[in-house]
Amino acid sequence: MRRRSDIPEVKTLCNYLFLDKKEDLQEYNDLIDTRSERVACWVTDLVPPGNRHDNDYPNFRDIQLIPTLNELACEEDSWLPLANGENSVINDPAIRLLDSNFRLLREDAVHSIKTNINEQTRIWKNARIIDVNCTGSGQRHGKGKSMSSLSFVLQVEPRAMKVNGGKIDWGNSRALPQGGVVALCHDGKPVRMGTITIRNHEKSGEWLNSLGGPKISVTFDSEEDFQQSLQEMGQNMFINEKVVKCLDNVQRDNFMEQLKTYDLIEASDSFFSYKPILQALQAMEGVPLSDEIVHMRPSGSGRPEYLPPRMKMPDVKCFNGFECNLDNWVHSEVTSNTSLDQSQTEALQHALTSRVALIQGPPGTGKTFIGALIARMIRENCPDVKILCVCYTNHALDQFLENLINTGEKSIARIGGRSKSERLKPYQLRELAKHKAKLNRESSLRLNRVIAQLHNHHEAIERLIKEVNTPLEWDTPNGGARSLFKEEDEYEEFLKFLSVPVSEDGFQVIGPKNKALKSGWLWEHWKGGGRYPEWLRNYMKDIPSQRFHFFWNSDQTDRADMIEKWRQEVLYDTRIELNNEVVKFNDLHKEKQAIIREKDIEILKNARVIGATTNGAAQSREILSATSADVVIVEEAGEVLEAHVLASLSEESSHSRETKHLILIGDHKQLRPKAENYRLTTISGSGYNFDCSLFERLVLSHLPSVMLQVQHRMRPSISEFVRVQTYPTLQDHPSVTEYPSVRGVSSDVVFIDHEKAEDGADKRNDIDGHNKTKSNTHEAEICIEIVRYLLLQGYRHDQIVILTPYVGQIGKIVRMMQTKMKETTAYISELDLNEMDEEEVHELENDKNNGAGKGKSVRCASVDNFQGEEADLIVISLVRSNVRGNIGFLKEEQRVNVLLSRARYGLFIVGSASTLQRSAKGRKVWRPLLKMLEDNNQLMKGLPTVCVQHPNDDIIELMKPKDFRKVRPNGGCSRPCDFRMTCGHVCPQMCHFIDKEHKIAQKKCMEPCRRFPPNCHLNHACPKPCNEECGPCSERVDPTLLPCGHIFSSPRCHDIRNPDAIKKLSRKCNEAINFKFAECNHTEETTCANARSPSPKCPAICGKLLDCQHPCGNR
Repeated sequence: MRRRSDIPEVKTLCNYLFLDKKEDLQEYNDLIDTRSERVACWVTDLVPPGNRHDNDYPNFRDIQLIPTLNELACEEDSWLPLANGENSVINDPAIRLLDSNFRLLREDAVHSIKTNINEQTRIWKNARIIDVNCTGSGQRHGKGKSMSSLSFVLQVEPRAMKVNGGKIDWGNSRALPQGGVVALCHDGKPVRMGTITIRNHEKSGEWLNSLGGPKISVTFDSEEDFQQSLQEMGQNMFINEKVVKCLDNVQRDNFMEQLKTYDLIEASDSFFSYKPILQALQAMEGVPLSDEIVHMRPSGSGRPEYLPPRMKMPDVKCFNGFECNLDNWVHSEVTSNTSLDQSQTEALQHALTSRVALIQGPPGTGKTFIGALIARMIRENCPDVKILCVCYTNHALDQFLENLINTGEKSIARIGGRSKSERLKPYQLRELAKHKAKLNRESSLRLNRVIAQLHNHHEAIERLIKEVNTPLEWDTPNGGARSLFKEEDEYEEFLKFLSVPVSEDGFQVIGPKNKALKSGWLWEHWKGGGRYPEWLRNYMKDIPSQRFHFFWNSDQTDRADMIEKWRQEVLYDTRIELNNEVVKFNDLHKEKQAIIREKDIEILKNARVIGATTNGAAQSREILSATSADVVIVEEAGEVLEAHVLASLSEESSHSRETKHLILIGDHKQLRPKAENYRLTTISGSGYNFDCSLFERLVLSHLPSVMLQVQHRMRPSISEFVRVQTYPTLQDHPSVTEYPSVRGVSSDVVFIDHEKAEDGADKRNDIDGHNKTKSNTHEAEICIEIVRYLLLQGYRHDQIVILTPYVGQIGKIVRMMQTKMKETTAYISELDLNEMDEEEVHELENDKNNGAGKGKSVRCASVDNFQGEEADLIVISLVRSNVRGNIGFLKEEQRVNVLLSRARYGLFIVGSASTLQRSAKGRKVWRPLLKMLEDNNQLMKGLPTVCVQHPNDDIIELMKPKDFRKVRPNGGCSRPCDFRMTCGHVCPQMCHFIDKEHKIAQKKCMEPCRRFPPNCHLNHACPKPCNEECGPCSERVDPTLLPCGHIFSSPRCHDIRNPDAIKKLSRKCNEAINFKFAECNHTEETTCANARSPSPKCPAICGKLLDCQHPCGNR
């Protein structure tokens, strides 16, 4: 029987039983509507959590974050809570909410771990444990190094790249990331899971740049894994040194076989971003503001208690210091005394009179503006209130905080170091910690004491590790093999087998070299693979037993196994002591971090506004709880997972206050939060709705909310798209009706329809396409030509953005742009680069034409990473074009909403209308839009171009990429320009819009120069091209008599322009004369110019005898 999770698109399991083929299933799915909530299936959904594997617990707080090996091997699906609560197993609604968010978030993380391990695409060969590390600097020894928790050093075989000369650029590479989860695998199965704690690429010859392969430091959580790793390190350490130094491949392979090695798989490069959220959820005892968040009902208490009944608006021109009465709010008074419109006034009132406020902001309605106004009013009217501003992306956070700085706010602390804003640099927590915060005397003394103890334990760990890695000897101070054999009855016979016998007369036995045999001689002989010496048998008192013969005749492998077993028993107490030292060391490290955090807490306590991304807020949850923000404002709340918002809230405790006010500003009709596991998403129809944000859940539960109604971004012909599709009541601000028309085209909005198939459209294995990136070569070419055409109309590079739903198309467009537009580069954001294939990223970054941030860069972005941003001109490549009507992301209304609402002045869409209409799921989204385009004559086969210089000419539709450069080579028509430039020549170009004054064209004019060279009194013509400076006249003239009396046969015009020039020319006279040189008394033939120079040089050989009696050879 199929599991329910295997058939997410079918309403019930029974439906599936009637379908025989995959094609039938797809056809059936296309005929039914996908519901966001599903009926629970007894096969999986109703089996409660517990006993599936060793990490499956009913209480979510007992679950280990990193999956166990038993969990990874389990084929049974995890129990996951359905959004409708039908399979709920917890009665308390608050705990049920925490449990649900924890399990779904962790499943999203674990799914990618399982996928990467199964696919084994990110694999490193011959991973071996070779050392330990307990310094944050990545160096094992040395005083003064920052202590960190103990980890193991792993080395892997180097891996070649297809670009960058085969070498990995570790500074830019995403491989082996800090905080990433790795799996050590044997025969394709994971045997140990760890976390990368050190990834150092800065030092040449060390760590990632090490000879013999990259090195990283990894921690293992379980005691068993720690002990096993410690044992392997002892086996590998010395052999690995031979491997690294060995130049002979055969010998190196022999050494490698002696190592304990694994395949290291990068199981997750993003788990570090999940971990703090999961930890925060496990630590929460309840949910703040539970009336609204848990029970989805207004609290009934009206405005938040901390707010005064009357609040003054900012005393600036737009607001005039107007005083609002929160208990008796009159909208007309606010709108008449401020610049706010009706919906903004309603949003402001809702935010200030609701403990949990929901403000929906359609595209361009000024969400950031209203959020900044709310924050400003709270801080100006409530001096003691602390505000936490949380955003999903660093870009949105920077934008929000900069808006507050513009209003005069200076008491800001930004958590996290990934800000791109120079203005926010002084407000970053790390910068503030350097200059403004110091530990008090007591904390400073505590820190010094802890550091001293860390070094003591570090030295003890080093000593114990050395002991653990020491080979087993016959006698050692801490006990060797002889002591073990004496103490353990089961080994007593081994003591007899390996003890040197004594002669009958009591004298020592003499060895082969006439030396007395030491007590451990037989032990060393046996370890080396030797047999029992025949000459010693004469001294044996008893007849050797069968076990004696078996022991001495065993092969080297069996002996090595026995020695290792005995070594582990001898070192048992040492390993226990080492483990205790590691525990103490790690505890001290945590104490040290807690002391250091006191500085951060002090800074945040003094800040009135704290800014953090959702991830940063979760990672800093401990210090944020200690500072207790009263108000949490979440920007782009519709794009933030509910778990992230919950983790940002503070609970009432002995050291923190409960969050009093939560303001969510976003739009649930734009992009939902991102999920790695498609099965968990709302659109999959599985019923888990993991990507449903807290904002969306509360709005759809009819908790009071307000929508901003006036958009300030799009011209009306563009905003009509989102009105038809999503927001029928959305209004245009008068300013957007005054936008100028886009130059060079007859319509500001165009859908260019084509039938060119997407790349790989003939592959039958693409049924849904939700998890595969796509590209379309034809669309990439058309988009590039449109961009070039718009640039030729005089638009700046930063006014144009190319948008697409697929990162694969981004790579295709960028590579084409590098070859087809030599003077224009493509800018790709960090978020998009992170989603692209790493080798493709290296290829794009290493190309000389790919220069992000340059003046002539055009942004190329995915729609998912462009929400919240805008541009004057947007060129869209929809990519999907196939006969089956598979349109992937384009069937999602939220994504289409964002896609069509980013442009201010002009929107140019390239896609296949027939494919969109064939899609069973997507046609309800696209049919109204395509009909509107068709009714407005905006659905065309090409770009409708016009010549700005000749507006009465016919409109020409450019349908093929080659048409653009053939018909509109310079952005105008095909007429010659015929403009007479200031140089007197006619412009040789075809009609063009840019460079109307022909300053650039004149600099490139290659016609013969019509000017006379400067200072030429004979009016010689300049022989150079027009675009070059004339320079001195080089025309040859008649012979000239020089002041020296000689005649210069063919001087240049410039050389005889005046007496001073002729005098200067005489200094170059090459007429030969005889001249007596006063310094050496030689009379030699030389040039006239040399003879008349202040220091004439004699051409004769000196000839004077040197001290060595040889003649001088110098002149």
